[in-house]
Amino acid sequence: FHIPDRQDEGYGFSMKAAEKAAADGIRLIVTADIGVRDEAAIAHAKSCGIDVIVLDHHLPPGAGVPASAYAVLCPPQAGCSYPNKALAACGISFKFAQAMLKEHPKYEGLLRSLAKLACLGTVADIVSLRERENREIVTLGLDALNHDVHKPGVEALLNVSRMSRGSISSSDIGYSIGPRINAAGRLASATLIIDLIQANNRVQAQGLAAKLDAMNGDRQRIQEAMVARAVAE
Repeated sequence: FHIPDRQDEGYGFSMKAAEKAAADGIRLIVTADIGVRDEAAIAHAKSCGIDVIVLDHHLPPGAGVPASAYAVLCPPQAGCSYPNKALAACGISFKFAQAMLKEHPKYEGLLRSLAKLACLGTVADIVSLRERENREIVTLGLDALNHDVHKPGVEALLNVSRMSRGSISSSDIGYSIGPRINAAGRLASATLIIDLIQANNRVQAQGLAAKLDAMNGDRQRIQEAMVARAVAE
């Protein structure tokens, strides 16, 4: 995986990322939450023999999608008949996984596991829950978060967010879990979240979660100082 560094690459799929992928011998890139505005970088990747599948929802009204992409999954785009135009990027990724895993022998279990992350992202990204599919993703994900056995990283994230299994709600995601996830990208590197989710043992996961919790505390203090300064001025 590659997560763009906000300071060095900006927010989208960059030329630098395309060049790195080409140097690494990559032949397929699947974007998540970026890509619809990055025609130049996608065209460069294509010229290097790399197919790019764009999963994104950030499409300004009337804007087009990259012509150089192999495929673009973006419900708001013109000509797309998918009924839910309010899917978060994690929801689009979830639907992509649903299609790709359709023949997998553990299909149901994998989807339920992925629904945990799709639920977290759907709530934290503040997309419309008036859409039935978004509500169903959140409902399925909350049920899995509250009742299933988790990998060490998810378990540590819930513990450091002071969540009690069986009573986790969408409000808990919005006000406790989501801010901790976002803190890594705001103050350090968002790769910390990937490391946490992929952690193989409890000790490693607890250490990463504690670091994330400390970052969230720093983020809160910085925010409080900025608010106080703004009020004073």
